Amino acid sequence: MLKLQEDVIFTDRIQPICLPDTEPLEGETFLGIKCVATGWGMRAYGATLEDHLKEVMIPVVNNSHCVEMYGMMYNIPVKHYHICAGQIQDHGQGTCIGDSGGPLQCNMRDGRWYLAGVTSFGSGCAKPGYPDVYTRITYYLPWIKHQMRIHR
Repeated sequence: MLKLQEDVIFTDRIQPICLPDTEPLEGETFLGIKCVATGWGMRAYGATLEDHLKEVMIPVVNNSHCVEMYGMMYNIPVKHYHICAGQIQDHGQGTCIGDSGGPLQCNMRDGRWYLAGVTSFGSGCAKPGYPDVYTRITYYLPWIKHQMRIHR
């Protein structure tokens, strides 16, 4: 979130993004939706950071898959305040080192783009079977809305 001193002029390259509504307890608002993650991180492990913003389209997957994979391999807990997105079976594309903090944005049926998550961690760089883990925006909506009210 940014508080700006001036209004922003929106263009085809600068657009606002919607915050999602509070989702059901199951957290399935974005499940199965193909979303876009963007960042300036590495294209592959050990490479240099990118000079141009890159994007990758990835599906949101059930958190149970990430709970199993990250818990089993790395002993890293994936919690209800996370959302997982990426390829499960293929060696696909995903986020990499340097992409942390970037958006996971989803185009929903209403035609609007929503901020589903913020890049948190992954297995490296799109390791097969390991979707990346994002901070789930809907979990933090009460805090975000409170901050927006008190900092007007």
